[in-house]
Amino acid sequence: MTEAEIQRQFYRPICTEPEIDRIFNVQNTDDYLLKLRADTAVDHMRLFRVLRNRCLRNPDNWSLTNSFDQSTFSNYVGRLRQQEKEMCSGITAGFVFSNDPNGACERTDYGDIITVSNALEYFLFYMNMAYLDFGVEVPGHVRLAAQSCHQNHAKDRSARLRHGC
Repeated sequence: MTEAEIQRQFYRPICTEPEIDRIFNVQNTDDYLLKLRADTAVDHMRLFRVLRNRCLRNPDNWSLTNSFDQSTFSNYVGRLRQQEKEMCSGITAGFVFSNDPNGACERTDYGDIITVSNALEYFLFYMNMAYLDFGVEVPGHVRLAAQSCHQNHAKDRSARLRHGC
């Protein structure tokens, strides 16, 4: 096996063959975004396992590209005025796995790209729950989840204090 063939093996469990070809021969911003996502997943075992399990659950229709929801970005562009839509039409945007819980605009050799942390997507979703009207009572499943989270946080804190951290 050549070095290139060995490198391709790292991506096989989570990418299709055409995606692997795109990763090793980046031609445009869509390929660049795919490479960012795949490189991050291959370098982090937990992400790799999650994506691999998703792939195994749906092997016939799996692709790393399609495992990320693009509707947030297309919905946003769809709400813009025509002139702004035209300005944004050539920009690739998508969610990525990142330890930095923010978004970024980047100028690459292939064009402009916007990336948003997957963590930020979920933070914004749950943050917006504060604006929902639950009436007088918060639903039981929401209360239970919050209580469980609080108890786990309290256990972690007391364990750190016992060990002098």
